[in-house]
Amino acid sequence: MGPHRDDLSFAVDGIDVSEYGSQGERKSACLAFKLAQMSLLKRKKIEPILVLDDALSELDINRRGLLMETIPDCKQAFLTATDAGGLEINKTINQIELL
Repeated sequence: MGPHRDDLSFAVDGIDVSEYGSQGERKSACLAFKLAQMSLLKRKKIEPILVLDDALSELDINRRGLLMETIPDCKQAFLTATDAGGLEINKTINQIELL
């Protein structure tokens, strides 16, 4: 039992992303799935808590920006990153830096 037993596969144009996608493409597919889940819960009037660990790694600057634009749609979100990579952090996001 538990999420560690989940076995999901993602396909783009019928091609398994886990076999043929880059690390960035695999991460993008997983993030798209999580954001779709968040959207579905919100439509059901359930406010999800979004927790993303090291979500920015392997993403190009455009995908990083899109993710950061989406996060304010969630009332509670926790995101960790080792490198914000030139992103402009939205003013509605409280940023804490640990050194």
